[in-house]
Amino acid sequence: MKQLPPSHFLESPDYVSQLSNEGSPVQSPSQGSGRAVNSQLIGKSGNAFGTLSPEVNNIDIINELNTVVFIHRNDPATNGQTTSQYRYAISTDGGQTFTTEVGPLNPSATGIAGGVNARYPNAIIRNPAGNTDVNNAWLIYLGSWHNGNGSGNEIWEGISTGVSKLDGALTGATENNDTINESNVTITYSLCRGLAGEYWAVGNEFKFGVLDSAIVVYKGVWNENTNDCDWSVYNRLYPGFANINDTINKLTPLIAFDPTGQFGWIASFGNFTANKVFEPYFYKTTDGGNTWQGPFIMDMSTYPTITNRLDNVNGSGIPTAAFEPNLVVDKNGDPHLFNVIGSGNEYSIQSGLNLNLYDFTYSNATQQFFPIWVDTILTFRGILATTSTGDYSQDNRVQACTTPDGSRVFVEWSDSPLNAGGDNTIPDVLACGYNVDSKLWTLGKNFTTDDLTWSGACTFPSVGFAAFRNGTTSTIPVVITKFNISGSADDPVEFHYFNNVSFDDSEFQYDKINSINNINKASYDVRVSPNPAVDFITVNSEKLNGSTVRVMNVLGQQVISTMAQNQTIQLSLNGLASGVYMVEVSNNDGTVTKRIIKK
Repeated sequence: MKQLPPSHFLESPDYVSQLSNEGSPVQSPSQGSGRAVNSQLIGKSGNAFGTLSPEVNNIDIINELNTVVFIHRNDPATNGQTTSQYRYAISTDGGQTFTTEVGPLNPSATGIAGGVNARYPNAIIRNPAGNTDVNNAWLIYLGSWHNGNGSGNEIWEGISTGVSKLDGALTGATENNDTINESNVTITYSLCRGLAGEYWAVGNEFKFGVLDSAIVVYKGVWNENTNDCDWSVYNRLYPGFANINDTINKLTPLIAFDPTGQFGWIASFGNFTANKVFEPYFYKTTDGGNTWQGPFIMDMSTYPTITNRLDNVNGSGIPTAAFEPNLVVDKNGDPHLFNVIGSGNEYSIQSGLNLNLYDFTYSNATQQFFPIWVDTILTFRGILATTSTGDYSQDNRVQACTTPDGSRVFVEWSDSPLNAGGDNTIPDVLACGYNVDSKLWTLGKNFTTDDLTWSGACTFPSVGFAAFRNGTTSTIPVVITKFNISGSADDPVEFHYFNNVSFDDSEFQYDKINSINNINKASYDVRVSPNPAVDFITVNSEKLNGSTVRVMNVLGQQVISTMAQNQTIQLSLNGLASGVYMVEVSNNDGTVTKRIIKK
């Protein structure tokens, strides 16, 4: 087991993480069969500084125009000029074919010391009311820039913004490189739509050489006179993070709105106590972003569905978050803040122990926050590529999207199989869906495990915050950043689009809230070994005698049941398929559930 801190290299173009992890994690219960994905090359960049951060929204779709756009940094080997310039790829047939390398959108980004060095572009499509011609729609972009004279968080000067018609000819293109918030900024994240003609993004404030407690809220308003988007710092929010030894620890803030733009949330994770762990917090607006209520802080240690899935023997037993959350808002105005949770302390997660993916949500109907267990995470941070600029590592890159009407919510993440040895070094694309109306989930599904090209090769997947909806099928737009190691100062990457990461409505069948999601707290511990197991398991506890012992599959279906006659019993696993099972021990002192892997 290794203590892994946040990977702060995303805040700087000059540093990449060099951490990996060790340990024996638990098998993901994602049981959907693998499938071949349809992929195509849609662009190139001189390096990966543009898609490293999963909280940057670089993909958008307009369902009624059957259009998807992906923005990225330039590849000088393909187009000349500098990596600081932005280009985009566009498909007007739902991701079947693309026009690529359209740009540059920001030609004045010279990428030299003292000039504009643009990074991490977000993109969103503005489709005027009643428009049916994609050539009359607009691309709005928002990125971050620095002058090339420094390193670390202090380098950021402001935001790079502009627009262009989506006609492939850069008609009406604008470019603005503004110094904002007195240059006390970091990367801008989570570009999204609000009310008609309004757009939002967030970032952390970096002031006086330190990451301070403020969340910077950006608002863009479409200007009909100039056909441009006017951006400003609309608000600063102070959630009240704990200041320990003059240090504030928080993760990337996120913002999202419901389809009407009236109800929105700002959310993420930060440290609020002396425990030095990351807890979820929320701000809420019901008036389109004019005012924000909060913060609302969730104490994860009070939720048995979280604490009873931790390894309290080998780990701290204190729940903390991994470092790449994502946020969407559904049709009811309810948030869905997804992240991986495990045991931790000292701002680190104990990655070799039990890790699980959760949906932290809120019900407007009941006025309550609560977590929903989504899936088990198998591996964590692993080195994906060693390049001339450093080692590129990947955690689980949790990302979320909704259908345009907000009736379906999807979460996508990256994970590797058991033979990766605990490190996410041969990543696949996995996803799971939630039906807001029926409150039923799909099973987690691995989309690439059987693909001859992409199995174990899905590095740095990016997901748009909206999914295509066609009949009963929802399709998640996914772009993979593929490394091409050259040994040069800038190691180039390719971008490949997957157009069939899809779910049908018939797959929403599982009640994760009322079945295996909630586990009753017990006052005793249970030991199950070996784990992973092949033929049998041994169950041991001082309270086992007289207990009911059950083994259930990931659907909550009982496959073994017995009454223990002493403190140790042995159960045969012969006849059970390989995968994840839950061993449940129940008696008058409560219920304990342990996860095992059947090889």
